Amino acid sequence: MSHVPGLMDLKLFTYSASESRLHHRPRAGGPLRINVADIQDAVQTAVGGNAVSQVLLGEERYDVVVRYQAPYRDTAKAIANIRLLSPSGERVSLAQLTHVEVKDGAYDIYREGNTRYDAVTFNVRGRDLGSTVEDAMKAVSKR
Repeated sequence: MSHVPGLMDLKLFTYSASESRLHHRPRAGGPLRINVADIQDAVQTAVGGNAVSQVLLGEERYDVVVRYQAPYRDTAKAIANIRLLSPSGERVSLAQLTHVEVKDGAYDIYREGNTRYDAVTFNVRGRDLGSTVEDAMKAVSKR
């Protein structure tokens, strides 16, 4: 596409974000009687937040969402320190039950018709937008 007249600042639109991956250690949770659903719920509440109530304002309803403050959820170490309460009353850190790692992952995966696609961004100078886009689409379809 770089040879299309008027097409400037051509870039592949990529954006990645860090994602936390937790690998469950089944033997660790067994004696403590903490299952995977309990771990998932704890992580969801701490990192993503969970609605715990609603506030009514006239006829409008707003969820009250609770989650940990940023310093307690933004790093792998902080996530590993999330505490769960076992059925016996013992406090257990997530690090005892899982292996926590932070890796770069795709922020958005674009799909159309069950097929992934990559987005391209560009600016147009010295030409009208419509014909430039048509020429760019023709260049892509030739490949």
